[in-house]
Amino acid sequence: MAIAAAVPAVASAQVTVFGIMDGGFNSVTTKTASEVTVNQTGGNAAGALASNRLGFRGTEKIGDLTAGFHYELGMDAGGTGNLAVGMISNATGAATAVPSQGVRQSTVSLSGGFGTIQIGRDYTPIFSLSAATDTSMADNVNIGKSVYLNGAAAVTTVRNSGQIMYISPAMGGIVARVHFADRSKDPHATDDVGSIGGSLRYDAGPLMLGVGINTQKTWTSATATTKREEMIIGGTYMINKQLSIQAQHGDLKTNGAGTYKGTQVGARFNVSPTLMAHVSGGSGDGTVGDFTAYKFGLINSLSKRTRLYALYGQDELKKAGTPTRERSEFAIGINHAF
Repeated sequence: MAIAAAVPAVASAQVTVFGIMDGGFNSVTTKTASEVTVNQTGGNAAGALASNRLGFRGTEKIGDLTAGFHYELGMDAGGTGNLAVGMISNATGAATAVPSQGVRQSTVSLSGGFGTIQIGRDYTPIFSLSAATDTSMADNVNIGKSVYLNGAAAVTTVRNSGQIMYISPAMGGIVARVHFADRSKDPHATDDVGSIGGSLRYDAGPLMLGVGINTQKTWTSATATTKREEMIIGGTYMINKQLSIQAQHGDLKTNGAGTYKGTQVGARFNVSPTLMAHVSGGSGDGTVGDFTAYKFGLINSLSKRTRLYALYGQDELKKAGTPTRERSEFAIGINHAF
């Protein structure tokens, strides 16, 4: 009886299996005052355009409501081929090495006329806004970016475990997102984390504008905390079918590691129906020094699911006018979504 009762519930749900396989060649060169290092990786572990992943998502209609789930894992696609175990340690906003592995997202949601309530491990609203206004579309070649996971300071917190997020229905093109996470625990982190913030976006016609804020606290003991105050302002504008422009400004203040402010502008140009080029540049300054960066890329769509890409980025960090670090990164590969 229990099995028979469960069958209709499963049958009424819509479940999708999805993922990305991204492989190629990646080379990173770092120059400092004392040495020059070259790091090269090849194979599917590169994941330069997008991190390798395998996911499951589904929805179920319940009258006027829709229940849903999203469970997404990163893959060790270039090594053993196994799904990685554990969480991605993004709780403090630190940039992680490519590819991101572990539990990327794990949420359950309920939607209706009131909007959407989403609970679990998920991206923060401020990070989603940062990714949406990044000219290179949040790829994993982060050298050459001055705001989104840049090489001077990670302006935005990427994910939170144990996050509760409310997404409002669109009203005149405006959507609000508010999140709260209370001392969420990441197994790969040493500290508990609390977070509160949100974003407000206007998206109508060719224009998208948004602002996001986040306050992140990490408990180093029962009473002591480190604090991050994050802010992003950004937008995109589609001039015509061939050309669009993007801009973003990020501001980070901490009570331990100092401050950073960065600005980036860029453009995407459709050279042909299947070939897109993008270029961006920016600068920043803060406790770590003065930062400049630029990046460009080519993406050729062979189909709706398969793309070839070539990406290059370069940045420089100076302190007191003297270069302290120069970096460049180059990546080529094949990206297939399924």
